[in-house]
Amino acid sequence: RPFTAVPENQPVGSLLVGRDFAGAEAAAERMRAAQPGSADAQALAGDVQLLLGHGEAAVERYRLASRVRMPESLLQRMVAAMVLAGQQREAAVLVEAYLVQTPSSPVAVRLAASVAAGRADWSRARQLLEFLRANGSAGDVHLLADLSQAQLRSGDAETAEATAREAYRLAPSNPLSAKAWGLCLNALKQRPADARALLARAGA
Repeated sequence: RPFTAVPENQPVGSLLVGRDFAGAEAAAERMRAAQPGSADAQALAGDVQLLLGHGEAAVERYRLASRVRMPESLLQRMVAAMVLAGQQREAAVLVEAYLVQTPSSPVAVRLAASVAAGRADWSRARQLLEFLRANGSAGDVHLLADLSQAQLRSGDAETAEATAREAYRLAPSNPLSAKAWGLCLNALKQRPADARALLARAGA
């Protein structure tokens, strides 16, 4: 079953909502010490550390939780903690290992695409994002904007423009879709006035 990140109706969550960060941290650590084998207690303590900006401490607690089970929700938070801690290589290894074990996981595929984009491996990022689009995410504007960038960076400006145009059609007020379409129009040297307007709207 998935973990729920710091629910507000739990004592720790209530303390965080009240901005009692020291109290929340202490409460989470008491729970962790009382139940060292509990994945939920370890994950909750990791959530608090992540919210506090303590990446390495969050990773340590998430690792302990993952020894019990590793749902997609924990994978996402563990990757975020690793990136915060400057452990990008470890995050990439974790994502790829999870993807090998669970190749149909949309969360893992999305994270792997982000890792590929971070490495400027635009061909792989495009492949992964196109897989997601073809398998239920065709209406995800953020994904379409990212896919357009991957297509553009991999040298396929015309396909990128079509993808960005679709993203804009779905969400014309979204700055991500406006930026994606504007960049593609610029790359194609088409409709320069529209490209400028789109990029201005996106704040780019």
